[in-house]
Amino acid sequence: MMLLFSLEFTLLFVSVLTTAINFFLNLKRREHAEDWEMKNGVLKYVELVAESINLVVYVIFFLVILKYYGLPLHLIRQMCATFRSFRNRLYGLIQYRQAIDNMNQR
Repeated sequence: MMLLFSLEFTLLFVSVLTTAINFFLNLKRREHAEDWEMKNGVLKYVELVAESINLVVYVIFFLVILKYYGLPLHLIRQMCATFRSFRNRLYGLIQYRQAIDNMNQR
């Protein structure tokens, strides 16, 4: 039972931390009158790191449950959804970087 709560606590902590970083980045942009160009890139990196942490937590939890209790079928869907979200954020970041590089070259 404590293992389940520690998983949920870790996932919620990552979510709260991501939201707090997003909030403070928006405050920083609002504090300065000019538009902060790097904000979108920084937010994409923060979201990618948060998704990677979520994926690692799910994999660790899956392996622990697999070792002690057997195959946790209920976690397979969540792991696949987290991996898909991580992959989409990674592709989005790559496309963002390519677009920025393309704009800078022109």
